[in-house]
Amino acid sequence: MPDPPTVDEIADPFFKDSRNGLEQLIGGQGVPHRAFDFEGCGQRFAGTKATRWAVRALPPEDKLRAVAAGWEWLTTPLPKGGGWERDMLVGELGSAAWDLESKIQLLARALVFPTAPERPLCGDDPVKAAASVRRLFEADEIVYLYEQWLDYDATRSPLSRLSSWEEVEPLVTAVGKGFAAPTALNSCDTATLRFIVRELAVRWTTPTKPPSSGTSSPSDTSTS
Repeated sequence: MPDPPTVDEIADPFFKDSRNGLEQLIGGQGVPHRAFDFEGCGQRFAGTKATRWAVRALPPEDKLRAVAAGWEWLTTPLPKGGGWERDMLVGELGSAAWDLESKIQLLARALVFPTAPERPLCGDDPVKAAASVRRLFEADEIVYLYEQWLDYDATRSPLSRLSSWEEVEPLVTAVGKGFAAPTALNSCDTATLRFIVRELAVRWTTPTKPPSSGTSSPSDTSTS
């Protein structure tokens, strides 16, 4: 996509904007991003410059390229790729490798400088960028950074989501009692699934009935 015109170009009466209508309408906006603090596993980044991070919003084109690049790297023979056979990616171990590599490829494109979100943190070459993420981060750090991007991506979506327990309780109850298949949860987006997990965790650890006072439980014994 062509770069947006400069102020001087717009002021020039002979300047002709070669961008199409959509590019002229929204192409010159800044890079949407979120900055956050993260000290890494075991706070290994503490005391360094690597405690402030940022992720940017990705257009569908970048997301699709990340998926394709992840598959390509995994199925490329060693040492240039992961060395996985295609049928090996079907099993549990292969699915875990595919899931991690997908996160790596996305972060290679989503990580940016907090003070300059238009600059990719890992560079402009997606192959080298993914290699840096794969080499320098620990697996849990990759998952955490990906979750940060995922949360940010979800908050920017204009699509409605289930956001109260009253909305999700019928579905969860139906699955729990066997009235609906577990695959019914596949229709929920990531934000909704996280909400369900948080609510269930709170309800699981919160007593449903306060302990009575002034009475003894059946297991209590008295001594003389």
